[in-house]
Amino acid sequence: MTIGIINTGASAQRKTPDHRSEMINQLLFGEIVLVGEEKGEWSKVECYPDQYEGFVLSAHIRKLSAENPEEVLGNNTHISSDWVSVLSGKESLSTMLIPPGSRLYNIRDAHFELEGWQQKITGKLLEYQTESAAEFLIANAFRFLNTPYLWGGKTPFGMDCSGFIQVVFRMSGIELPRDAWQQAEIGAGVDFVEESIPGDLAFFGEENQSINHVGLILSSNSIIHCSRKVK
Repeated sequence: MTIGIINTGASAQRKTPDHRSEMINQLLFGEIVLVGEEKGEWSKVECYPDQYEGFVLSAHIRKLSAENPEEVLGNNTHISSDWVSVLSGKESLSTMLIPPGSRLYNIRDAHFELEGWQQKITGKLLEYQTESAAEFLIANAFRFLNTPYLWGGKTPFGMDCSGFIQVVFRMSGIELPRDAWQQAEIGAGVDFVEESIPGDLAFFGEENQSINHVGLILSSNSIIHCSRKVK
């Protein structure tokens, strides 16, 4: 299986290889994919590390020579934190906008480099870290206030509830799965909301049914979440 990264600001990941198919996810610039079968202009990919599967346009993938996705992830030194960051080709006047939460590799002197591919960076970056204080996590969440709801979305132009949480946690150095029910399987639960602390996740669902919503706890009686918009 070939390893690649997304080479455009955001790529729609669809359920089937068709522009009219449901968008189940968005892949942001720099996200790692394991590329499988190709069908016309589409490639079936598995996102890494969250293992989310679907189809993206093959033109939105830059294939790499690396044999292990961990090799690529190990070069992920920064995450974009601007509403939009600008990348411009080293030998080109073209520019590209990328959203917060995009992965950037081997940043040195305001340049991105991966397997010979170089880009100049303009915009605010967060140094990728492995753990963050709750205050930092919550501050990143508030960057997205009033972002409209969009099924499958993960950008400031539209997010769903679990996409919002996944991006906020990535910006804070923590990798989570894509869907709310998957995120609920990470970490330890508490018996009462009063036992929660800021930065914990609150999950919702109909009685005896699967989890279908998630929000970030600010206090024992308030959350920030994406429902119609981030609020």
